[in-house]
Formats: sequence, C-alpha cells, structure tokens
Amino acid sequence: MSMPPQGPYGACANCGTPFGVAGQSFCATCGTAQQIAPPAPPAFAPPPPTSQYPQAAAYQQPNPYQQPNPYQQPNPYQQPNPYQQPGWGGAPQGYAPSGPGVNKGVVAVIIGVVVVVAMVFGLIIIGISRNNSTAESSPFTTARPAPTPSVTSSLPTEPPVATTGSITFAPSVLSCSSPVDMVVTIILPASVQSGDSISQSFDGQSGGSTPITEGGTTTHRADGTWVDVSTSTASSMQADCASGGQNSSGIEVLTPGAHVMTINDSTGKLLATGSYTVTGTAPTPTPAAAGSIDFAPSTLSCSAPVDFVTAITLPSTVKSGDSVTETLDGAVYGTGTVSSATWTQLSDGSWTNSTTDSASAVGQACSGGQSVMAAGTHVVKLLDAQDNLLAQGQYTVTP
Repeated sequence: MSMPPQGPYGACANCGTPFGVAGQSFCATCGTAQQIAPPAPPAFAPPPPTSQYPQAAAYQQPNPYQQPNPYQQPNPYQQPNPYQQPGWGGAPQGYAPSGPGVNKGVVAVIIGVVVVVAMVFGLIIIGISRNNSTAESSPFTTARPAPTPSVTSSLPTEPPVATTGSITFAPSVLSCSSPVDMVVTIILPASVQSGDSISQSFDGQSGGSTPITEGGTTTHRADGTWVDVSTSTASSMQADCASGGQNSSGIEVLTPGAHVMTINDSTGKLLATGSYTVTGTAPTPTPAAAGSIDFAPSTLSCSAPVDFVTAITLPSTVKSGDSVTETLDGAVYGTGTVSSATWTQLSDGSWTNSTTDSASAVGQACSGGQSVMAAGTHVVKLLDAQDNLLAQGQYTVTP
C-alpha cells in the first residue's frame, strides 16, 4: 500500500490531506485537530554574520486555514482601574519609547539634581521671609552676630605712677586712760626721689623739713615708693599725757579730738596725710617731779679733799628701762638707763641710787682741773627722754 502524497508542510494524520502551511494544527478536510511534533533541533551551523544595519522582518504569510478560537472568552474579572489617570496632555499612560542616544539613568540623575536644587532654593526663600518678618510674628529665634565693640581709647603701656601716699596710725583711737604702743606707717609715692626735702606738719603746725634718705626705719621699695614704720611706746604716751597732752616740743598730740598729720614736698604739694583720734577728757598735767639730788658734804675744798656722797631719788613716773640724762650746769654730763641692776625701786614706785667718790678721787679731779670740781656752785639735773625734769640738786667747791 502506497503512502498518501506528502507536501512540504506535512499532511493530515487522519485523511492524509497535505498541509499548505507549516505547523498547521487543524485539517479543514476531515475536521481533525492535529498533534504537532516538536521540530527537530537544527544541525550545528555557525551563526550568520551580523550586519550593522537592522534587517527587515521576514514576510509572514497569513494562514488561510487559521480559525478564530470559539472558546476564547474575555476575562470577566478584568475591571477598569478607577484610579488610572490619563497621561500628561491626555495621552494614554505607558512607557515612552526611548529615542536613540538617550540614557534613562542620566535623565533620572538630572531630575534628582533639579529636585534638590528646588528644595534648597525653597529653604532659602523661607529663611529670607522669616528674617524679614518681625520677632513678634515669628515663633523662631534668628541668631544674629553680636556687634563688634568699638575701641575709642588705647590701653596704657605702663601702670600709672601713684602721686599721693598715706599715713596710718595703729590703733587709730587712743585714750590717756589706757596708754598703748602706737605704730605709725608712712608711705610716700614713687615721685619722691632720694634726697628730696619733705616737710611735716601736725594739725597745721609745721614740724620742720628734712631730706628723705633710705636707712633706719625708712625703706625705698622696688616699685619706687617709700615706707617708714615707727613706734611710739606706751611710756612716752604716758609722759605726754602727764604733760597735759603735749610732747617735748610743746605740740598737743594727745589732747581730745582728731589730729591730722600731713607731709608735703618742697613746693607744698601734698604727698601723704592721715589722722587719729584721742578720746576722753583733757589730761591734767602732773606736778613737778618730787625727785631730788642730795650731796654730802654740800661744800667741798680742793685743799682738803674728803669722801663725796651723791644720793638721787627719782619719782614713780619713771619706769624700768627708761632713759635719763644728767646735766652739769646746763651741759650734758652723761646718760643712762633706769633698771633694778643699779637702782632700787621703793614700794611707792620711786627709785633711789647712792654713790660715793673717795677723797683721793676728789683730789685727782681737783688737780686735773675737771669742771665738776671747778671753784663755784654747780647745778645737777636729771631729765627723761622728753627732757622733762626728774630731779635736781647743787653743791659748792672752794679753792
């Protein structure tokens, strides 16, 4: 039995009718659906050379036997999207075909840069509008730089030199009922030079002038200023109070009230000033001292020398350690200090001292022509440190 004729596209497996197109799945002659065998893999062949120009698509001949599928039904669940908005300008949305040479990544980067620039520019506009608004209408505080202070004067290149000093008293309040040591501190400015003449006054009464030099209680400090620290003892204060508040120069330094001390330069310019106050009532001057000097015998002769006894009594106002001065006929004869080593203090506070010069000592003084044994009457006095009289006596020498 011979096989039905075969066409180039195969034939119907049921009736053998040759097909007019490749891959025909339905036989129009007998109405049988065909089972298409998968095509055999082509034999290996090198790929044809590609052309730099696009090739036209092969012409697809329509299949005259292709029938529409009667079972193809539309999707009953496909509903229109109510949120689908038409494209820009009314064109339907979809992917726009990219033209030749356009890079979508580059386009996206450009769009992002434009968006960032727009945001920054918007922030700048908002900041400008806030700065132009009043403080009351804006809930935000805008920081503003502090104004730069203007300098209208230059700083000094060196510290100014003090032109005035000071005088301080410690304590600054005194009373004759309670004598105490008082420390006086005088500071003079650096404008004073060594050797300059300065004058001191007390309550307007001049105390004389003196040149300033370093030494003793006076110090010239490194900054050029001068400082002098001195102390008036309680015993000297007691002596001044006993003299009615006057010192040995007759100045009322301890009378009740305020007392002002000033120091001026040679031109009268004020250099330093200070004050202190004395409280209480005016002190009553103490009567003349009840001390005495007795000589035995009270008359001597150089032709017949004898022992010569001198007995001295000092009042109770004299304190241990006080300095006394002995004068002979108005001239200083000697100085000494009252103490228990050479003086005897009695129960009433007074002091006594007794010395004896031998006859031979008297004869030597006569032959030596000493003033103490010159012919005539001689007056002997004892004075304290303020030259107040403590005791007095006299004797006579004959040839």
